[in-house]
Amino acid sequence: MKFPNNLYLLRSNRGLQQKEVSDAIGIGQSEYSKMEQGDRKLGIHLDKLLKFFGVDQDTILSNVNVPSPHSIQHTSSKAVEDLPMYGLPFTNVVQGFQVQKKLVTHCARPDFLVEKDGVQYIAEIKTGEVANPTNRNTRRQLHEYSYYSGHDVVLLVDPIKKSIKRLSFQKVYK
Repeated sequence: MKFPNNLYLLRSNRGLQQKEVSDAIGIGQSEYSKMEQGDRKLGIHLDKLLKFFGVDQDTILSNVNVPSPHSIQHTSSKAVEDLPMYGLPFTNVVQGFQVQKKLVTHCARPDFLVEKDGVQYIAEIKTGEVANPTNRNTRRQLHEYSYYSGHDVVLLVDPIKKSIKRLSFQKVYK
């Protein structure tokens, strides 16, 4: 029997790893993974999850997709499209791909498109470890945003530390 929920969407919209959520609510990562996949009831952990994500019970338990709190409507002239991929980068090694036997779609959609003094910037909201521009996965994500949008500068915003980092990416590949 499956127990559908929106834990994956809530976690991924915040750029968190399963381990971060499981530590915050006081359970093991494997137990949290089973709850996220719907293989285990949320049970006694529901109240902790509600508090951690700052949402109501319906948001976690409904079958409706949870939009990112930072989602935007893309109005640029360049369309953002899904890219066909047959592998994803390994998360714990310096180089390499995990090859899948099925097609994995990937879509690069930043949190915000902001404008200051007539210049548009892509802004991504991150907190914790992933708010560091030296974080490999964060840097890759921001580089993808820069590449596919055509913007040379991406802003990395950490609302907890109240910091905005301006990252530039050179266009050496077009």
